[in-house]
Amino acid sequence: MKVKRYKRAKRIISIYRHNFNLEPPYQVLLDGTFAMAALQNKINLREQMPKYLNAEVDIRVTSCVLKELEELGSALYGALHICKQFDVESCPHKPVRTAVECIKHMARRMKRRATYFFATQDNELTEALKQIPGVPILFIKYNAILIDKPSEITIQEIEKPKDQLTEINELKKAIFGEDEKPRRKRKRPKGPNPLSVKKKKKKIQLTSIQPAAKTSRKRRRKKKTEREEQ
Repeated sequence: MKVKRYKRAKRIISIYRHNFNLEPPYQVLLDGTFAMAALQNKINLREQMPKYLNAEVDIRVTSCVLKELEELGSALYGALHICKQFDVESCPHKPVRTAVECIKHMARRMKRRATYFFATQDNELTEALKQIPGVPILFIKYNAILIDKPSEITIQEIEKPKDQLTEINELKKAIFGEDEKPRRKRKRPKGPNPLSVKKKKKKIQLTSIQPAAKTSRKRRRKKKTEREEQ
């Protein structure tokens, strides 16, 4: 039973990973109903959540959820105590909203990128989350954590025709594990400047010719003087 539960979770999580960019470490937003169910079923969330999701997990709770539990009084003190063990996720609600409204708002902010798992036992909240594509939902049943199957809205979003370029990029990401970056053109080494390659004129030849011409002229003059004397 446990093996089937883990395999089912792995299969469903892979759908969110490949279609909604869900990546570990996973962030889990829980509400008071889920914390209460964990208390009643004696489930240690810090231990069981990473095992079930097979990854590092960061469990969080919003300030609106904490405020609502405090206002409900001693009946939910146990759930409040569990929620206070985890980090508080910042939400922009001032004044605070109900837990249901707060979590729905956090889910709508994701915009085709699954940022959180949402852990709740609230039927109203669960139905509202199923109307938002790409929202993974956790709940407790049979003394164990379970992940809900993708909603119809999520399946419809996955099956929408995509732009061809988007499909190619997603395929490359699935194969290579990262986004394809545009390749920069490599600068080829430039050849030498043709002007600098020109052979230099040999100055030595010119200098060697000039003195030879001078000596020949001098010799001719000497011959003339000899003839005159004769």
